[in-house]
Amino acid sequence: MKLMVLALLTLFGVVTAAANAGPDGSAPVDRIVKMLSSLQESIGSDSKNEDKVYNKYACFCETTSKRKADDIASAHAEMRELGQQILKLKGSVATDTAVMAELSQDISDLDDRVAQRTAIRQKENGRYMSEAAEAMEALASLQQAITTLSDTTKSMGSALLQSVATTQSRSAVADVLNKLPSRIASLPAERMVLLSDFAKMKTGYAPQSATLQGMLVDMYTNFAKGLEESTSDEASHNAQFEQADAVDAKAKKHS
Repeated sequence: MKLMVLALLTLFGVVTAAANAGPDGSAPVDRIVKMLSSLQESIGSDSKNEDKVYNKYACFCETTSKRKADDIASAHAEMRELGQQILKLKGSVATDTAVMAELSQDISDLDDRVAQRTAIRQKENGRYMSEAAEAMEALASLQQAITTLSDTTKSMGSALLQSVATTQSRSAVADVLNKLPSRIASLPAERMVLLSDFAKMKTGYAPQSATLQGMLVDMYTNFAKGLEESTSDEASHNAQFEQADAVDAKAKKHS
């Protein structure tokens, strides 16, 4: 655009110069040649300057465009990488959440199992303690009754119980019957009837002292054996409970 303006101005000057002679008397053609030469030099100089400016900005644009293009490509690559990482982390979060839910359920089930086992153990222990207390009371009554019958027989003779039983002996046997454990399935019914009749001392009936003492001794032996077995079973059940409790506590700790 600038060169076009200069060309137009030059042509205008040429036309003007052709119409008028110069003040120094030079011919119009000479002035035209001179003006054209000057114009050529000016156009060449301006062209060089414009080329420099163009090259400068062209280089700047090229460098900047390449840098921006590289930055955009790098940003896109980073966005893809971050997107993949986000997806991977989301997958890990989902997996961890599922694992946590499963572990929470396992812990809940473990707590329920421990609570259920504890309730059963407490119930078993309570039953054992009650039965053991009954058995020990019965053993004490049996021991007292055996001693009383033995002392009465030694002091008053074996024929005594064939005719009349002392109040002390009847009372001792009655105390045994009152303190018998609730579970006496091993005791024959006829023995219970015999002991009950003796305690009530029905008229015209009095069993032999040896018979009564033998029954009481057998009862004492059976109850003592039963108490020993139930105590052993209780210890075994409690050991199993403590072992299972320790295993569950360890499992819960590692959950």
